[in-house]
Amino acid sequence: MPKDAKKSLAGTNRGYKKLNRDFAIGDRIAKTKGITVDLPGTPARQGARRGVVVERRLKQVRSSRAASGFARRWQCVVQWDDSSHTDEVDEQRLIHEAEFDNIN
Repeated sequence: MPKDAKKSLAGTNRGYKKLNRDFAIGDRIAKTKGITVDLPGTPARQGARRGVVVERRLKQVRSSRAASGFARRWQCVVQWDDSSHTDEVDEQRLIHEAEFDNIN
């Protein structure tokens, strides 16, 4: 398949899926609850979780594509607004809160 054809198949929400966001400790972030379909009988769409970045870690994750058998990914330890505990979340699943508010 030619490169131009691949580009035409790419999604239209590139602003939302922009790569290489830089997160720092103390940044306000949001994480969406996934994609939902608005059909009769399906659960109502849940909003995004919002929180603050407490720590950043470089974590090794098993990978079948990497020659060494693992890949390194940045993860953020996030203190959620609606929870008393923290979670480790891949940075590629996060978005800055101000940027998220502009999209929606």
